[in-house]
Amino acid sequence: MIKRLEQNFVQKLDEDQMLFLHAMPRYLQWYSDYRDPENFIKILRILLKEFTAWFTNCQADSYLQRSSQIDAMICRLNYFLVRPIESYNVNIFSEEFYHDYCKLVLHWSLILSSTFSCSSYTTNVKSTIHTSIQTMYNFTLHLNVLNFMKTIPNLISMLLKVTDFDHDETQLNAYRCLSKIMIEADIKTMSNPSKIAAVHMEFLTNTINDSTKAARFYSVLESLKNFVQHDQVKIELIKQEVLPVLVTTDSSQLRLYRAAEGILWKLEKENEAVAKPTILNSYKYDIMISYSHKDKELCLQIHEQLIKDGFRVWLDKDCLRGSTMAGIANAIENSEYVMICMSNMYKQSVYCQSEAHYAFERSCRLIPIIVELNYKPDGWLGIIVSGKIYVDFVKVEFGIAYEKLKNEISEQQYQTLTQSSTISEEKYQINTMSMNTKHVELASESIV
Repeated sequence: MIKRLEQNFVQKLDEDQMLFLHAMPRYLQWYSDYRDPENFIKILRILLKEFTAWFTNCQADSYLQRSSQIDAMICRLNYFLVRPIESYNVNIFSEEFYHDYCKLVLHWSLILSSTFSCSSYTTNVKSTIHTSIQTMYNFTLHLNVLNFMKTIPNLISMLLKVTDFDHDETQLNAYRCLSKIMIEADIKTMSNPSKIAAVHMEFLTNTINDSTKAARFYSVLESLKNFVQHDQVKIELIKQEVLPVLVTTDSSQLRLYRAAEGILWKLEKENEAVAKPTILNSYKYDIMISYSHKDKELCLQIHEQLIKDGFRVWLDKDCLRGSTMAGIANAIENSEYVMICMSNMYKQSVYCQSEAHYAFERSCRLIPIIVELNYKPDGWLGIIVSGKIYVDFVKVEFGIAYEKLKNEISEQQYQTLTQSSTISEEKYQINTMSMNTKHVELASESIV
């Protein structure tokens, strides 16, 4: 059916085309088997490649003149083909259809770019911007596509322009995209922190008590978690009374509660905790394992083996759900070593970033390990583990990698003992010199 479409956005659809391309996706979303990933992938295989070929062959700037029928069809199909069924299913199909998704998101960026050359914001221009930004956000839910989006020229500058667009939903989606695409250093220099705080606050207060909007509430919290790296945004959020909103987050909704608690930690407790002195030689745990729940299986295997070998290990088995930020901070403070389980998912997780940053700021002894094939740490994670030896648990057999891990732990323990001995020797020499000086002074006084 898609193959029969003309290569333009201005055409009109006949009744059969409308039924298949507009009504069918809506029907399938209510179909009970739709949420079965296998069935969903079968549908994607049929529709996505044809839709991508047609959509990307249409001139981007002609989208502004699209017919109402084409507009309805694209919005419905685009959401159906791109938006993940559930967040935990996203990787099931995003890998297979990565190239089509990249072609689509690139074409949407061209469509968005075409709106900035318009002399005025007509209804068509406004709706084009709104649809483009909503679609962009849907693509960010696919981690591999998100990484591709970071390479699209001028995408960040276009999204920043859209934050001035007079439409609350569009502003929020632009900020949600920026929070995922921008690096920490750029976020910290963003202008208009009051507006960033206000946009997020509006949607938080409008969704916190609505159980049907739990997913929206969580996504806003996720976006906000990145923006609180900006000191002025933190100040503005406190001014705009975000604390009572976060405190009243339903604790029975563990994912939401954990996200809200993470922001509270950033706003209220992180600086105080970092400033706490580290007490040497009084560790409750030998190792604290910091990991992404997407890498849970391998990390639990490492945890189990360490326990068997007599190590005292702290690990949040529920990850992102079980422990509060205060509990995680306490584990970091009371662990001799912090194991950083590096992967793309780890780097993208704001929670993992908080854990790693906190350990780094407290000058904890870090042991980085690689838990994803061909992963190379960069960005903030690359800085934190710079100069350290990585243990790769993916390239070699588990037993070999584990032995390397134990050797690295032993090496660090040896270095710690050596440093402690050196410090003790220096203190002894200083004390001895001090005592000798006093003896000389006393002897001099006696002679006088």
